[in-house]
Amino acid sequence: MYTSSYFFFFVIFVFAAYLIVVDSNVAKFFILCVEIVKVNTERFFWMIRFHPIITSSPIFQWWMMRKYIKEAEKIQKEFEK
Repeated sequence: MYTSSYFFFFVIFVFAAYLIVVDSNVAKFFILCVEIVKVNTERFFWMIRFHPIITSSPIFQWWMMRKYIKEAEKIQKEFEK
């Protein structure tokens, strides 16, 4: 049922948990590493989303026009009140 990869990941997890318990700086380092991965992932998706070649595609233009129309309808309803 358990393979050697399970044991390998368990050993790494236990070692990381031991280091976090022993030294608080290691915990801060792990938190920063997770934040770096999160920021780089968001940056990647923003770059894909707003790249000039992609923004000239018809699908992207339809998607943006749909968003703008929804926003315009929302603003129109606010003015009608």
